[in-house]
Amino acid sequence: MFRSKIIQFLIASMTVSFSTVYANIDSFEIDISPKQAKVGDAVDITIKALDASGNVFRDYAWDILIFSDTDLRAEFPWVLSDNTYKFKTTDQWDVKFENAVKFSQSWKQFINVYDSANEDVFGIGEITISTTDVASVSNTEIVINNPSSGTTIGNSTIKVTGKTEKNYAVEITLNASEKFETISNGEWMFDVEITGLESWQNSLVATILDAEGTIIGTSQEVIVNFDDLVPSIRSIKTTPENTIEAESSFDIEITSNPWLNEVKVILDDFIQTLQEWPAGTYKASLTAPKIEGNYKIDVILINEIGTETEIKAAKEILITPIPQNAADEPVVELTCEELAQDLEVKNPKVVKMKSKSVITWDETQKAASYNVYKKNRTSWELELVENVTQPKIEINIVWDVVEYDDFVIKAVLDDGKCNIESPNSAEMTQVQTWPKEILLLILAVLATAFILRRKNANA
Repeated sequence: MFRSKIIQFLIASMTVSFSTVYANIDSFEIDISPKQAKVGDAVDITIKALDASGNVFRDYAWDILIFSDTDLRAEFPWVLSDNTYKFKTTDQWDVKFENAVKFSQSWKQFINVYDSANEDVFGIGEITISTTDVASVSNTEIVINNPSSGTTIGNSTIKVTGKTEKNYAVEITLNASEKFETISNGEWMFDVEITGLESWQNSLVATILDAEGTIIGTSQEVIVNFDDLVPSIRSIKTTPENTIEAESSFDIEITSNPWLNEVKVILDDFIQTLQEWPAGTYKASLTAPKIEGNYKIDVILINEIGTETEIKAAKEILITPIPQNAADEPVVELTCEELAQDLEVKNPKVVKMKSKSVITWDETQKAASYNVYKKNRTSWELELVENVTQPKIEINIVWDVVEYDDFVIKAVLDDGKCNIESPNSAEMTQVQTWPKEILLLILAVLATAFILRRKNANA
């Protein structure tokens, strides 16, 4: 901004005709008072126009440009708010601006004054600005200019630059442990590459050492955040730890990058989202699986920009069976006969078709098969027709004469331990059939008639 103002003044100067006045003006003398101040303190500036001999040039009455090229955020009062001033006759070519500027950063700062029509006529004033009260400064100043505190970077390496006394040993301490050394150059500058930043927050402090290695100055702490973009787990724990009772509630806690968009865990195909509190700590309450055994917990981490990390088997837990209370009633094992009592065939139905009748019924839980019985017309006893595994049987109709038989269906239990028929049965069902005895009689009559006809034909 200030350099653009200089260019504007130089362009404007093209419309100004140089007079003999400029043949005698040589420079400006800049006096800043006090010589040392604190960041934010207002200081005074006195500007004198000088000739080549160093005397006040009393005929100067032109415009000047005032700015700081070391602190572009330095604040000037309203009279210098546009960084320009026009000398007046009443100034006597020696003007003083009280509370003229406030500097925003520490270190050696400069005030530059240029003639608006001749860039070769200028002056520079110098002041030392500190971050602490001047009266309390007793050591050598050292500051870190780059990076500024609060900076976030995407890798674990950063270049640190700053200012201090020239040609001194400088030491940068990372996270109060690792140290990096360099030497300030002849222009009071130092720089060093810092490696091994930890994921997220890192502390940087610069110190200046004398010839004996004694610290004679320490900078303010600078905090640098390292976000490697790939979320990772720092720790994962459960409460209770590792061994958990089946179907019981337990807590899980994961430490990872702070402010992730989503953190989820997967246990036995069940997904649970964790909540963050405090920053970087994610918690949830889970329910243990019903079946005992070893289980692996998978973790999914998603950061603000959508980068997802899935950690398979991030933690393994052992699920133990629920302990049986001694006061509980003992488990009573049922006999096969008692188990068979629960088997019952329900809702038998008969559908008559042209050549057959179809009997169906509801499927019975725990039944391995079904015995289908027909009642004997003479003895009225039940005779086994067939054992079927499906709740269905077909009975053929073999002649036009309508006859009916009663059928009974019973479920069969066969679980490897018991093989027993249920004492219960469905109600008797009447089904149209053709008795087997009648069919055999008809066949015998037909065969006799056929033999008789052949004998007569041969006679």
